[in-house]
Amino acid sequence: MTDRGLSVDGGAYSAALERATGRRPTIVGKPAPTMFREALASMRVEATDAIMVGDDLANDVLAAQKTGLHGVLVRTGKFRPETLAASREAPNTVLDSFADVPSWLRAR
Repeated sequence: MTDRGLSVDGGAYSAALERATGRRPTIVGKPAPTMFREALASMRVEATDAIMVGDDLANDVLAAQKTGLHGVLVRTGKFRPETLAASREAPNTVLDSFADVPSWLRAR
């Protein structure tokens, strides 16, 4: 999300390179499970002991939940209420802002 609206992200470039070369890329960024597993391994943390806080329902929160993390969606940045309303999957937690995370953690 930019100040002028949504913009093309890395996925479009990956798709173009795949089509041009005929080779499938190895994706290690969000929402690939490899990214979450590698991050957890580098910190020596189990997925069940980790929390992913993000403003993108699919690429941050739901992707993390599929890897076993607790997903927290914040209603700031790229968040769009219509995306959440239309989703068949739900985040574990929804907060109004990233600023709400410390008090939410203390209350857990």
